Amino acid sequence: MNLSAGLVWRPTPRVIGTLDLYQINVTNRIVATGNLYGTLFGVTQPSAAAVNASIVASGDQLIPSVLESGSTGVTLFANGIGTSTRGADLVFHFPSDYRFGHVDWSVGATYNQTQITKVPAVPPQLTGLTPYDATALSDLTTASPRYVINLGALWTVQK
Repeated sequence: MNLSAGLVWRPTPRVIGTLDLYQINVTNRIVATGNLYGTLFGVTQPSAAAVNASIVASGDQLIPSVLESGSTGVTLFANGIGTSTRGADLVFHFPSDYRFGHVDWSVGATYNQTQITKVPAVPPQLTGLTPYDATALSDLTTASPRYVINLGALWTVQK
């Protein structure tokens, strides 16, 4: 269910204000998992068979020295995480005419917050792993700033 509501008003004859409120729910959102390791600094991980098989299936080769002392891993894109984002946008536009042209000034402020509503179960092939680790989940809720302020000017001369 997605909801939105908007309001437009003129606080003065030359100023236009808009307020938009919204809630956007996404089910089965496609997101990146955290790093899934086959080997980590030469130590075989519980998912080594599945991770290393996926690397080979993609056409890459596993170099023996990397398996002995390095790390192998994959990041997957999968759908299944549910999110809900609520926010508000407040914008004011005011035009000004000058000898050198016309300027449409704007100032806008945005607030939004995303919450995770569902994390899918781990598939059997990844038993023992945490595909959506703290970093992967944090990327969904903190990658975009919660508060944003924009100042703008659109300058036009004649047409």
